[in-house]
Amino acid sequence: MSGTGTMTGLNAAIVGSVATINIDSIGVTSTDATRAGGWDMYNAGMGSTVMTNMTLNKIEMNSLARNLLIRKRGSSGGLNITVGTVDITKGQLSLGNTGSTANGPEFLTSLTVGSGGIDRKGVAGAVNGKITGGSWTEAIGNEILLDIYTQSFTTTGNISLNNGSMLRFKDSVDDPARAYNRWNPENLDLSAVTLTIGSGSGFRYEKVGASVNKKVDVHLGVVKVTAATTAATTANRGVMAIDTSNGGTITIDRLENTADARLDFSFNNDVNITRMESLAATVSTANTYQGYTLNSTPGSGAHKVIVGSASVSLQRITLGTGVTLEVTNDYEAFGSGNIWQTIAINASDAYMDVKGKFIHNAGLINIGALDTLNPFSYTKSFKFGALSGAAEAGKDKRLMSYTESATTATGNVSVELTGTSAKVGTRNVFEGSLADMSASTTVEQYNALGQNMSLALTVNMGADVTQVISGKKTYYRGDTTVVSGKLRMFSGANSANLLGLGIGDVYLQGGGIGATGAMDSAAESEQVQIGILSVNNLEWSGGSLLATIDGENASLIQVRGDFTKGAGATVFNFDIDIADIIAGREYTLMEWESGAAADYMEADFTATLFGNNAANYTWEFSKNETGLGITFAIPEPSAYAALFGALALALAALRRRKSK
Repeated sequence: MSGTGTMTGLNAAIVGSVATINIDSIGVTSTDATRAGGWDMYNAGMGSTVMTNMTLNKIEMNSLARNLLIRKRGSSGGLNITVGTVDITKGQLSLGNTGSTANGPEFLTSLTVGSGGIDRKGVAGAVNGKITGGSWTEAIGNEILLDIYTQSFTTTGNISLNNGSMLRFKDSVDDPARAYNRWNPENLDLSAVTLTIGSGSGFRYEKVGASVNKKVDVHLGVVKVTAATTAATTANRGVMAIDTSNGGTITIDRLENTADARLDFSFNNDVNITRMESLAATVSTANTYQGYTLNSTPGSGAHKVIVGSASVSLQRITLGTGVTLEVTNDYEAFGSGNIWQTIAINASDAYMDVKGKFIHNAGLINIGALDTLNPFSYTKSFKFGALSGAAEAGKDKRLMSYTESATTATGNVSVELTGTSAKVGTRNVFEGSLADMSASTTVEQYNALGQNMSLALTVNMGADVTQVISGKKTYYRGDTTVVSGKLRMFSGANSANLLGLGIGDVYLQGGGIGATGAMDSAAESEQVQIGILSVNNLEWSGGSLLATIDGENASLIQVRGDFTKGAGATVFNFDIDIADIIAGREYTLMEWESGAAADYMEADFTATLFGNNAANYTWEFSKNETGLGITFAIPEPSAYAALFGALALALAALRRRKSK
């Protein structure tokens, strides 16, 4: 059977021994009410061993009142279809079908789409599926769906879904009584094409039947999200749901989004994404729902979304139950102006883990939870290899604990820095700040606002790694624990921190902690203000306190509460970087409340000097009721002469003993 024209109406069974069918095109445009049931084409009477091959140059549909079904008869051997182009504006197209238990599945043996690809235009303004809490729901039925039931699918053309269009690769009914009809799909490989998910549209892959013990992998090439939304409703967002079978892998080579686009993504296995990238900065200040929502399919357990690297402009990225967002290398967040961005941990078993640098090139970034959706009494956990990002005019570069309702939220936000020098280098400078959620103008307001949503910081980096946080708005209530690596921070009263707030309790267990000092900027040639680090209580059990001295100035550690030693601690050690020193001048290294360090003497402190001519200086500590100072001296020439004389006498005595 062959044809060269366009078929505008069809309800036929292809029977007999015909094995090859060539049709130029099928056009479904009729609005004839007598054909409201749609068009149905299938191969019948072919026998269980006969394979039918069908070639269609084009399938074109433009009628909401019409459906087209092309299927394999359940009792037939198989049906292979090759299509040049699939072009659909309106209507439902089903290539293959589930069939019935009595007749067996009606899926295709294979479906090949040529370079024309699939263009599912949809109807302007139409809205379809959504994912809520990981569950898939469909809003308007099947009128604008493209369903594919096939064991093997191949295309060399791109796939475009727009205006409420849905592309679904469907499950089928298993028929154990008919072995040749068993649902036995091959892996779905779309790695060579671009899948565009436009306004209100989506892509779904359903796992095979429970009685089929076969691992099925899904590999997508470029997934480009252009579906924009400006509200909390389902309007216009894009959706993607992938459920693979028996531990099948889910791979996406590149996940892209245009400005202000949103995608809700649900999955039942780990997802591997080589690159995640925004093609433009988000620009709508009202579009707080733009971004990605990641959910595990209910009942499927905890899963990771493993991203090789990311450079994204997302006003919101939300991690649902059991979801870990793990970035193998760097994660860059960029934005236009000072538009806020939010990374939300919406479940107690979800967290974010960036192995490389978290590069802050946006405005204010909120990290926390969306407590208007659920009660959040758990810790929201974030791991970053290191923090990085240079100051930019017009951007309030803060990483801030966040909740949508400060009066009801509980549980803090935990940030842990874990980078090694092999992953993040030995020095990382973030010219921004860490802060608790606050819109306060007084200390009292700050203490009352979101007091249960405090930020806590743990530094557990490589021993040779230094993290500098030099922004002037760092203030948070949570603990700072330094286990390994060095932390330099600016926190205290200054022109940008008018409340004069510092950070919470500090536990120094290893590595080092201190205020920012000379050269603590992204550009090594640009010196920043010698800093202050204001802390509540400070407990030292290991590591070093860090200081910098540059001419007339020294970095300062202020302790507002208790200054104590942990179990087994001996002397307090200072690592002091020297840029320039005025000999004989006393520099204040620490300030504390009167009597806070009454149990300590000068002998409880020691120093190791680094930097410019460090070996040429001697030092002496001086302690009083409210602080600790240090004075440096350069030995006089007479002192050197006496020293050399003593050494000469000692060497002479040694020679005499040897001669005897």
